[in-house]
This record gives sequence, C-alpha cells and structure tokens, in this order.
Amino acid sequence: MRGDYMSNSIVIQFVSETYDDSPCLYVHWGGRELLDIVKAYINELPKRSKPGMPLHRQEPTIVMVDFLIYLKNAGYLGTGPVESSYYLYPTSDTCDYSDHGHYNVKLNGTKNAEIYLQRDTIDMQL
Repeated sequence: MRGDYMSNSIVIQFVSETYDDSPCLYVHWGGRELLDIVKAYINELPKRSKPGMPLHRQEPTIVMVDFLIYLKNAGYLGTGPVESSYYLYPTSDTCDYSDHGHYNVKLNGTKNAEIYLQRDTIDMQL
C-alpha cells in the first residue's frame, strides 16, 4: 500500500471522430500525474511524426502504441522488462479507475487535443 490509499488509478484513452478509439491504458499507480505526461507527449507529437504517416494523422491506436514507447523511453516503465502497473484493456468496463476516472484524449489532427473525463467535461485543454 502506498500512502493512505490502496491505489492511484486512472484510465487514459485516445479518441477521434475519424478513426477507431485506442485501447484503454489502465494505470494502477499513475494517477493524475499521468495527465501531465500525456500533455507533454501531445505537445511533442507533431515533432514525432512524418506527414502522411498514421501517427501524423493521429490515429488513436497508433498514438497509443507511440505513447507507450514514449513512456518506456522516458523511464516511466522502468529500464528492463515492464514491471509496473500499466495494463491495456479493450474498454474500461473491467478496470477500477474510481480514484481519478477515465480520461479521453480527443485527437483533433493539427488542432490542440482535448483531455476530458469520459462523462464530465473538465477544463483541461492543452
């Protein structure tokens, strides 16, 4: 147990009006700190991709794969085999994300992405 609570859970999902949504990234211990990491990643995304490629088009499934690579390269997943609290699920139905919620990162192509709680919109735009 860390601190006075059992977990610090959150779900992150990349979504788009044009492409299929990504799988859900459930993080047991990442909590709201993960939102800052997502913001930093989204700000770097245009520099990480070449025009015409799926990452440049911001296809959510490809963005999720690249985000996981970003997490690994930045050391968030450790330096060896992944021994952390990161899980991928098709939906968040089987995750307990009650600590901080399920956040959608709405990808808008070249426009700013929006980050919002799945059910309740919050003012956390990039």
